[in-house]
Amino acid sequence: NIANKRETVEDDVLLAQRLVDEWGRGFVAEADYLHEAKNTAAFTAAMLRRNLSAVTSPQVITEHSTSKVLVTEWVDGTRLDLDASPDVPRLCAVAINAYLTMLLDTGVLHCDPHPGNLLRTRDGKLCILDWGMALDVPSDLQYSLIEFIAHVNGEDYEAMPQDFVNLGFTPPDQLERVRNSNLTEGLSFVLRQLSQGGGSKKMSERVVDEWRDRYGAELSVEELRAKAREEMQAKMTAQLASEGVDVSAVSNVMDEMQKRNREMFRVPPYILYVTRAFSTLEGIGLSANTDYSLVQEAFPYLSQRLLTDDSPRAKAALRSMIYGRRSNSLGKLIDMSEGFTKYTSATSSSMPNMQGAQDQLVDVVLSAEGGYVQELLLEEAAKLVDAVVRDRIGQASSSPVAQQLGNFLRAPKRLADAITRPAIQIVPQASRLIDPLTAPARWLDELADVVPSLSRQSADDKQMLESFDTVWQRLSPRADEGAASTLPLSLRPPPAADALLEQLSDPDSQLRTKLPVLGRLSRRFGATLLRRVAQRLEADGAAPAVRPLAKSVSRGLVQPARSAAKLIEPQLRSAEQSQTDAAALSTTR
Repeated sequence: NIANKRETVEDDVLLAQRLVDEWGRGFVAEADYLHEAKNTAAFTAAMLRRNLSAVTSPQVITEHSTSKVLVTEWVDGTRLDLDASPDVPRLCAVAINAYLTMLLDTGVLHCDPHPGNLLRTRDGKLCILDWGMALDVPSDLQYSLIEFIAHVNGEDYEAMPQDFVNLGFTPPDQLERVRNSNLTEGLSFVLRQLSQGGGSKKMSERVVDEWRDRYGAELSVEELRAKAREEMQAKMTAQLASEGVDVSAVSNVMDEMQKRNREMFRVPPYILYVTRAFSTLEGIGLSANTDYSLVQEAFPYLSQRLLTDDSPRAKAALRSMIYGRRSNSLGKLIDMSEGFTKYTSATSSSMPNMQGAQDQLVDVVLSAEGGYVQELLLEEAAKLVDAVVRDRIGQASSSPVAQQLGNFLRAPKRLADAITRPAIQIVPQASRLIDPLTAPARWLDELADVVPSLSRQSADDKQMLESFDTVWQRLSPRADEGAASTLPLSLRPPPAADALLEQLSDPDSQLRTKLPVLGRLSRRFGATLLRRVAQRLEADGAAPAVRPLAKSVSRGLVQPARSAAKLIEPQLRSAEQSQTDAAALSTTR
């Protein structure tokens, strides 16, 4: 505060005390070697339970260790940042996944990951040394961090003020002030730069490039900085004015905003350890890859965690990530499945194991017990089928034959109107006699509108079809692009069909073991689709411009569709029943 010529307030003193106390706790704990031995052994056991065999820690020789002496096995390896082996980039990914697992799952974070404590062993594993300084991370904080990372990935910036409260950065009584601030715009800019990787150097270069695009390419870096400061000052002034502050009486807008920011934000002590750990890992990653991105490297772990965690907070985070701002939900699901496979392959052993990773993904998607991921996939599939059917109906309705049929059905009413309208204009009471006579013509006219009225395409339908086309092109074999891309979606060959048939023909494949599940899964899909059809028909029938016959048809179809969904919906299997099915299938083979 003295250096910045800023007044020291009571909150500053309290923060300093908390930070010093936290550092003191860490230093005292680091001097207790039995505490370090416990952390070391617990880490290795936790990683093995999670099948993360690519990372380990030294084995503790318990009988020779005391609170003043720690004895472990000798680890034969080299510092990760100095090793020239071709698998170092993979081990950097292993390190990130291991630290995310500690932070967000096991709840004990290694807080001293300097390069000397990260070794590449001779057999290609990552060994983490020196477990004296560790941070206990409670479950509530873990889920708050997961939610924040998911919101960052899904660009759900509106949810972040609540994240800051949950993470301890913002006092609860300051939540509305944070929501009303211009925080979202600044966050989106910073996080967009961070996600592109390259560390602070390349981030600075990108910021200057954006300034040039905004303020003028002919300006020097100093002039660009001055322009950016001017724009920031103008936004701060506008923000203060929107809060009812008389900006003409404020001598220094920057100082006033800093004061307000100090009221809205604080630094929780745990963040020091988290920042230290992951900034060190980023430095090691940048030494192996100058475009290394910590945000991108965290995606595989986040995918694996959210696709396998059925807790309510994880489900909400997954939905935010998939359906976030400007998100292609189908594309995001594909990205997450690839992230899941990448995580499992990279961390399960010292060598990548893609087949094992794919088998685990099949277990998640085709689980007999259902699960939230399966539910989301069924919802997306039902949306896609609904959108395709409506698209086909729309195309059929605009065909010459359909147009002729529509004109044919509307012709009697047009003729009746032409004949009766002059009489009704002269004698309005005549409509009481004429209306019953022309009722069949009106019914035929309404009949022509029933199908178009109950099958209108929404913007979401069009977006779903565009998303599916994008995903299809991404997954389809390159060799088939020329022939397949000209076919309608429903007639194109499925992507990777050969690999799927190969899996089904192999009696020992993971997919074959899931055959008993597929029947129940198809019934779940049928029920999901029927519920969606009923929901859409109900909404279409309630639209203001829909005519009476279409409303009646809608009401007549909605309840049968929902009843059919209940009828075919299978009961989810328990874990024990699933094991019995698998054993029976194995015996049959």
